[in-house]
Amino acid sequence: MNFKFPIFFSLLVTLLLSSSSSIKPIINSDRHETLNMIYKNCSTSMSNYFPPQTFSSLFQELTSHSSNTKFYTTAAGDQNMAISGRFQCQNDLTAIACHNCVQKLSKISTSLCGQSIPARIHLSGCYSHFELDEPGPIEESMVLLSKLTLQHKSCGGDGDGDGSAVGAFKAARDEAFVAAQEGTATKGYYFERSREGMRVKAQCDGSLIGGCDCGECVSRAVEVAMDECGDSFSGEVYLDGCYFIYLYDNSGFSGEYSRKIFIFSRYIQID
Repeated sequence: MNFKFPIFFSLLVTLLLSSSSSIKPIINSDRHETLNMIYKNCSTSMSNYFPPQTFSSLFQELTSHSSNTKFYTTAAGDQNMAISGRFQCQNDLTAIACHNCVQKLSKISTSLCGQSIPARIHLSGCYSHFELDEPGPIEESMVLLSKLTLQHKSCGGDGDGDGSAVGAFKAARDEAFVAAQEGTATKGYYFERSREGMRVKAQCDGSLIGGCDCGECVSRAVEVAMDECGDSFSGEVYLDGCYFIYLYDNSGFSGEYSRKIFIFSRYIQID
């Protein structure tokens, strides 16, 4: 049997090496992917009203600024009718990752929404938004109200945990939700934290960097998360002016929960 061992050993090593090389990229792509589609909202109220060149010009300008800033807004058209466009990247993206994300948006926008207005496409690392550029000043209260409009939400499963695990989840959830609201209201437009198994991330639109308005937007997103996803161990809520994401990571839950960890890690990177 000695002559068989080297053959078996070499086959085993080859199998392990090939398995690790095929698995590792999958895990890495889930952990650091920023180009996955989250949602798209394409209105049909004003489709093909503007020529394709207008959108192309907007995206060229947005993309050109995406290496230098995480948020940028511009407009194109004439004094009678114009489109405003903006992009925003996740705060924790590098300049290169932000640029690549916005560049991806420019490539898929036409195929997904055509020349529809308003239109919003949200990838896991950035979003673009186009709407009519309203002439004249707009009341601040109306601007904030529009920022609280729900764009998209998604809730994970409840998990299969015992009573103590569920109790620990709810306690961590309640504390983290309050922390996200207070953090964005007092410390700026971006908040991220991981504590007691609960990971949360919140970010406001660049136009809401000012504390109170950002905090109000995130508070509204947290309310939606509590009402719609309160008993779920993971959830994501996107308003026009901000988003809020949470994920509970605790071994007291099993089943589909373990797979959700990797899905949500594209938003909340687990190191």
